[in-house]
Amino acid sequence: MNFDPQDVCRAIDDVAKQEILPFFRHLDADDIFNKGNRDVVTMVDLRAEKALSTALRKIAPASAVIGEEASEEDPNILNSLDDDRPFWIVDPLDGTKNFIAGRPVFAVIVAFCERGETQAGWIYDPCGEVMVHAHKGGGAWLGARPLGISDNLSPSQSTASLGPGMRKRLHAHTHARSGDRAPPPEIPERIVRYGCCGREYIDLALGKIQYAAYGGNLNVWDHAAGVLIHREAGGYSAIFPHEAPYRPQRYRHGEQLLLAPSPPSWASFRQKLMP
Repeated sequence: MNFDPQDVCRAIDDVAKQEILPFFRHLDADDIFNKGNRDVVTMVDLRAEKALSTALRKIAPASAVIGEEASEEDPNILNSLDDDRPFWIVDPLDGTKNFIAGRPVFAVIVAFCERGETQAGWIYDPCGEVMVHAHKGGGAWLGARPLGISDNLSPSQSTASLGPGMRKRLHAHTHARSGDRAPPPEIPERIVRYGCCGREYIDLALGKIQYAAYGGNLNVWDHAAGVLIHREAGGYSAIFPHEAPYRPQRYRHGEQLLLAPSPPSWASFRQKLMP
């Protein structure tokens, strides 16, 4: 990267202050639109993505930008994932439904990619004014403080982010094991889902969440930055069933991204979810 990562932090902060926070809990009905995939978008998403894309192109003039909302309008933009030139991946307002409902659980996510790999990532919680960021080989940071994920909690003391399907799998596995003579497996004490991947990745990097499983389409704007930050903080993640490292690319529906504090705890977590 031939730019200052702090320039990206400043760009994200500026967009949050100018295009996002002034409209939090001040949206009109006309500011909210339905997207084709039964999701919603607001004029805040659109304005923030436009402003952030402009700022990022100035930071790295030769780069492309893959924005969530622009990609919704023109799926061909995702072809930049296969280009040789560097590109940004932007989710200008992750957690749009929370934003609309007035819940302070949303984030701005930015990743910078080259040669098919995520080279840097930034996730910002505008309400909490929390910025976590990382660049490949340089560690993960909360502002100027280095982050390190610990693997010293037992599963029964941990927190996991799971969707409804994975929750059912976990509990079905637990009940099946409790019916034989083997001791029931330890499962996470607390199961959460924020409705905002960015905020979950912040808490994964801070050690507030120990495990997570994501499926569906594995959209790059949800995961490219967060996986790098988690990895640089010392965590382990892989795509199931291949156990291949995550890369910013298209994934088939049904492939799962699992995150854990370490390779052994990842294997144990995978076994509980998909025995």
